[in-house]
Amino acid sequence: MKKLSIIFVNLIVFVIAASAIDVSNPFFDNLPVAVNKYLYVNFPDLKNVEWTTTIDGKYDVVFIAGKQEQEIVLNKEGDFIESKMEVANTDLPAFVVTRIKDIRNIKFAQKKIVANGDQQYVVELLRKNKLSEITFDSIGQVVAERPLSE
Repeated sequence: MKKLSIIFVNLIVFVIAASAIDVSNPFFDNLPVAVNKYLYVNFPDLKNVEWTTTIDGKYDVVFIAGKQEQEIVLNKEGDFIESKMEVANTDLPAFVVTRIKDIRNIKFAQKKIVANGDQQYVVELLRKNKLSEITFDSIGQVVAERPLSE
């Protein structure tokens, strides 16, 4: 009888715990269940969530996790496309700092991770009163550069 009572109590605890993780009751209305599930599983403590739907049907979600603002892009099936988070100039890899030479010219920097796991660093840089955006791959090669101001 004592074993049966212990099993019954464990079963009740399991049912209560399982009901607390019900992803069919989403964090956020108007988001697909798969997107909600991804957010719930990967960022259970997220706050200040805002999202938009892109032209091609992806979900661009911006939120605070811990003390860090993050942005992730997911498709409607909840598959990860990319993430972005701001990086302090002093936290940039040496290869980025070496290429830029003077980090005081950096106005904004972010780390970007794409679906295959590759990391990129996107830097907004002011040179000669012109703002430009440069994207570096994980080994320091420039993969994109574009002016942001004339």
